Amino acid sequence: MPDSINTGVCADWTTPAAVANVGCGGADPGTVQSSITVASQILFFLSGRQYPGVCEDTVRPCARPRHPRWRDWAPQGWVQTWRRSGWGWADWIPGVSDGGCGHISTVGLGAYPIVEIVEVLVDSAVVAASAYRVVDDRWLMRVDGDGWPACQDLAADPTTDLDTFSVEFTHGTPPPDMGELAAAVLACELVKSVNGDDTCRLSRRARSITREQVTAVLLDPGSIVTDGRTGIYEVDLFLEAVNPGRARRRAAVYTPEMIREGIFDNRPAS
Repeated sequence: MPDSINTGVCADWTTPAAVANVGCGGADPGTVQSSITVASQILFFLSGRQYPGVCEDTVRPCARPRHPRWRDWAPQGWVQTWRRSGWGWADWIPGVSDGGCGHISTVGLGAYPIVEIVEVLVDSAVVAASAYRVVDDRWLMRVDGDGWPACQDLAADPTTDLDTFSVEFTHGTPPPDMGELAAAVLACELVKSVNGDDTCRLSRRARSITREQVTAVLLDPGSIVTDGRTGIYEVDLFLEAVNPGRARRRAAVYTPEMIREGIFDNRPAS
């Protein structure tokens, strides 16, 4: 499993079976798996970071008072969410005054797009799925007339303690079929490069190391990537289709007007 905190990739783009099917059957399993992880990371970045896979996360939304200096450009404030990887910022939904600890109808989870809400806990009790819905693949809205707590005790255990609020959910976008095939082909070429195969279509600068029965593939990305492309037809066909402009990340728009103009119901819960 890739390290999503450091690489942005939540899941490998392909499987050892798929790599075997494109010409690398019988290769060392450790080298194959390491090559899959490296290929997934390379294609994630070269495709503009569009397809991290489906990530699993747990956040604990908690409103924080606005800083006075932010009033001009962020009149609605922000929410800080605590997740396993540390603190992260998410949009704050208006409805709670500065320093308030009331209830609000909608919260942002700090990730997009939301795929599935696995479980919501308030005061360690499971909230029924019928009590909320996801809005615009980003917001978690309460629809049963109740509200989400704006503040909580972050030192407490959300599975056993009161004054807690946590959301376990999945988010992200898996690569399309063309991307899965590209990852299998690129991983196979990495395996061939490590093994010194004459049919390899990559530069011969990839090598493998094994320490304590763990195999890793090492390479200089600049040695196999030129101007955002690899020189491998199947891989570059995918990259040209999804990232013809060679963008480093997908475009995003942030504007406080989206909240003020009522794109979604942002009124405080009664």
